[in-house]
Amino acid sequence: MKKKAMLIFLFIVTINATGQVNGRIEENNGKQVLTVWGTHAERGYAHGYLVGQGIKDIFDNYIVNYLCQGSSLAYQNLRNFFLAYYSIEPKYRSEAEALIRGMRDNGISLSNQIIGRDIDAEDVLICSALPDLSQTSKGLEKMKLGCSSISSWGTSTLQDTSLASQLIITRLMDWDNHFALCQNHLLIVHIPAEEDEQRWISLAFSGFLGSLSGINESGIGAFMNVGNKTEFITDSLFYPILFTLRNGIEMRDYNLDSSSDTDDILDAVRQRNRSAAAIIHTVVNLGNDSDPMIIECNNVKGVIIRKRTNNTVVQGENLLATNHFRLLYTPESCNRYSGVADSLQNNVNISPSRSWTILTDAAGVGWNLHGIQYNESARELKWATSTVSIPAYLQSPSVFDLDDLFYPETGVIEAISTTEQQFNLAQNYPNPFNPTTSIRYDIPKASQVTLTIYNMNGQVVERPVNQKQEPGFYSVNWDARNVSTGVYFYQIRAEGFQQVKKMLLIK
Repeated sequence: MKKKAMLIFLFIVTINATGQVNGRIEENNGKQVLTVWGTHAERGYAHGYLVGQGIKDIFDNYIVNYLCQGSSLAYQNLRNFFLAYYSIEPKYRSEAEALIRGMRDNGISLSNQIIGRDIDAEDVLICSALPDLSQTSKGLEKMKLGCSSISSWGTSTLQDTSLASQLIITRLMDWDNHFALCQNHLLIVHIPAEEDEQRWISLAFSGFLGSLSGINESGIGAFMNVGNKTEFITDSLFYPILFTLRNGIEMRDYNLDSSSDTDDILDAVRQRNRSAAAIIHTVVNLGNDSDPMIIECNNVKGVIIRKRTNNTVVQGENLLATNHFRLLYTPESCNRYSGVADSLQNNVNISPSRSWTILTDAAGVGWNLHGIQYNESARELKWATSTVSIPAYLQSPSVFDLDDLFYPETGVIEAISTTEQQFNLAQNYPNPFNPTTSIRYDIPKASQVTLTIYNMNGQVVERPVNQKQEPGFYSVNWDARNVSTGVYFYQIRAEGFQQVKKMLLIK
């Protein structure tokens, strides 16, 4: 049985002139965890309200003072390039605008003396475009992005009893050793109100709206590494790669093929004009039909995927990503890639501890800000973060249960809105069950009610209720004799209220 993490609540919900802050900031296992819920604008507002000082710290000290060397002209040139060549979807622009409102409403000064004005939504969006801008615009030569990762499954994890052939990925996120980044590590849990989106987590920094390292509730993950061949043509607008990855992870079914899988990420990358040279390591719940893959891309050569069958020097069922392309361009010398390959040549068997050790010993660099490990079978996330003096790979990682993050038992959903407080939260009994369970809920007023059941891959299994109902108590029996053992989720929506809960079918 897993031990529940100790939570120290720093801020839960505040009511102010604009309404309710849909968010909570807490210290969880020694890490700052921000949980936000609602629409993009509502989540953005909570983000800005609750961690606005960290957002301002990164903008003032890392972007303006460090990357742009304290020059208003250098920053203005960077901003002008962004405005001229990058396109942002309305949902992310509204999120950024709401983030600024949240900062202002919490009394955080938006003024930056160097640029001579208050920061705005465009400045926030630039934060999530830094991997692109570091490769396409002059003036960010100081920015150092790296990263490496290894995923293992099947025969490579068969011998470890805790994995039993299931997938595990370990990832080092290499970035500048700057105090503003080291002081503002942030795990963000998104609980969307949009019906076509699903819950997901982002491992990044205060103010980052895109997905640098992300995992959704369906078990799909994407981790962005910078590629070594940057070529681009400015004949059409670019789309930031971190927003592309967020689309693939956050959308319940980006490519509308009735499944949440790595193809959603792949199609998101294919369909957007990127400027960044990127090597994206994707992972998937192996109960899904898709496979782990690495996506290699840049602007000129497009997109190519690399799977286990493309490996030439890596033994076993493993995929490895460093900053050197393997298929998009002829592989160049890469000590980190060959170091991990040599380790696997000697011993192909992988355990969680060996996956971490191989990457940090053979593929590690002098500095990294994040060390991340995702264990798919245990639904477990390990996250180590740097300080200004100690890199992440030398730190002991904090351990999180993904289901506890996605479906917190207390403290988050109980105050989402006054509308929700009028509803009696849905429950199912028995749970676990076999093969039937009763889902019960109470609505205070006539409402259009939708009750939907999803599997672990985010696919709709059944929609038992989709109709207008009068006030009262309701009980819906779900017969699961035609589906397999596993975890399922039921979602109820009614008049601005939504709730998702987990249930377990054991046959």
